[in-house]
Amino acid sequence: LVQALAELRRSLHGGSFGLAIAPTRSADGGALLISAPQLGYSYPLLLVEYEIHGAGYDARGSSVPILPVVGIGYTEHAAWALTTGYSKTIDSFILQLCSSAQQAAGSCARNQYFHNGEWKDLSCRSETIPYRAAVSGVPVGPAEFSVEAEVCRSVQGPVVARDEAAGLARVLSYAMFGREIETIEGIREWNRAKSFAEFHAAMEKVTWNENTVVATRDGHIAYYHPGLHPRRHPQTDQRLPIPGTGEFDHAGLLSFAQTPQVVDPAQGYVANWNNKPAYGWLDGDGFGSTSRPGGPGQRVTNLLELLDSRRDWRYEDLVEIDRLAGTLDPRAREYRPVMARLPREGLSELERAALERVLAWEGAHYAADIDIEDEGARDSVGATLFDLWVRALREELFAPLRQIELAPGFTAFDRISGVGSHVFDQSVMDNLALRVLDPAHSGLALRHDFAQGRSAAELLQAALRQALATAAAQFNEGAALTVADLERVRRIHPRSQICSLTGVIGPGSDTVPGTACVTMPYQDRGSWVHRVGYPGPAAR
Repeated sequence: LVQALAELRRSLHGGSFGLAIAPTRSADGGALLISAPQLGYSYPLLLVEYEIHGAGYDARGSSVPILPVVGIGYTEHAAWALTTGYSKTIDSFILQLCSSAQQAAGSCARNQYFHNGEWKDLSCRSETIPYRAAVSGVPVGPAEFSVEAEVCRSVQGPVVARDEAAGLARVLSYAMFGREIETIEGIREWNRAKSFAEFHAAMEKVTWNENTVVATRDGHIAYYHPGLHPRRHPQTDQRLPIPGTGEFDHAGLLSFAQTPQVVDPAQGYVANWNNKPAYGWLDGDGFGSTSRPGGPGQRVTNLLELLDSRRDWRYEDLVEIDRLAGTLDPRAREYRPVMARLPREGLSELERAALERVLAWEGAHYAADIDIEDEGARDSVGATLFDLWVRALREELFAPLRQIELAPGFTAFDRISGVGSHVFDQSVMDNLALRVLDPAHSGLALRHDFAQGRSAAELLQAALRQALATAAAQFNEGAALTVADLERVRRIHPRSQICSLTGVIGPGSDTVPGTACVTMPYQDRGSWVHRVGYPGPAAR
């Protein structure tokens, strides 16, 4: 059981995409939607399929177990997709606690903290917490044991750590505290909504932060970044704990109207793939695989470019959108125009040939003729060279970050180049690299000379040479490459594991003796996909 739960936790990737197409961009004047939650591949799946009919409900879809209605799904009147929002709705405050020395001096008392110029009492109570014995880490039998615990709160939230000798305490402020169940009421009303107006009204009740994309039969589309978000002091740095002495306390919550959202945009489509929901909206981090990159490149840009390419989308086309979303390399859109500007003069014959292979590549990380059963199936030369070149550019610019260890075996380089389970996504590091190579790529100013005085052309050529050296080591037994040898430069395509969480049903498990997961070629697609189309006037 412990092993199965650990494997379940590893499979929670926290990615998903959703998109909606307005009647103005569909062939028959109806609204279209794709919902693709990405929660890994497993038996049983983390989502369960069900439908609910009766008492005003007529909904189908998928959901987490025990949710009393359909969490992600559709009805005759509305369809909705959910993606992880990633906004920071929990803040840490550091209290100035009455220290042991101050207590001894009589200047304040235990369980007091300094707030708005005076010592205030924490609100404290004693809790009896029962627990069971554990055998090899697994709780068994009745709760025969108990422990007393003191639970305290300040005006900002509960105390989760304290050091009375130092006079410090850490407090968590949770925006949704006491209002968690309101979200279920909002989702319940999605299942019963008969119009877009009713769905929009239900969105106001949602207190959690899950991006929601919706399309309705009455011809509307929308995007919401809902939930309860604190109104922070303008000088708050969300990456750091907040002083708890009062002057930086939250000033209530943002209203629903102040959260990022758009209804029936003029462009005729909306899409979200865990990306930044609005200009100027921060996520409290700024780097890492769950952050919103400081630049225009991210996996969602492929979706946006696809949706903008036509005004006659049909329901049948949604399969192709889903396929392309999962197989196009998001980095190609941003990097290749910069690579194309590399002057051919000064390049060797091999370097010119490699550059042309990258520029002629169709942009898919997944080869169209790949054998899904072959675990040694290889991608195209262009895809392989492009990937090696991007990785070499990262090293040229940011190799010193490998010297900064954040945890054993995990460096600042790993953190900023991370893309989570989205193997070919454009990372925060890639967006920064593009700002170095092309300052006009972003409105953010560079504050450090990562290039160390080198021009974009010099960086690109140095990285290309390094990429070809790596290719020679990996694909040509270390011998120098010739132009003809480039045909050998084809990486083995990554594989996704499909695992049994229990080892009882489905394929095997990496943690259950005598069994093993099965694999399939990696594509950045949903583990569960809904494609929904509402007929427009031309189809009714």
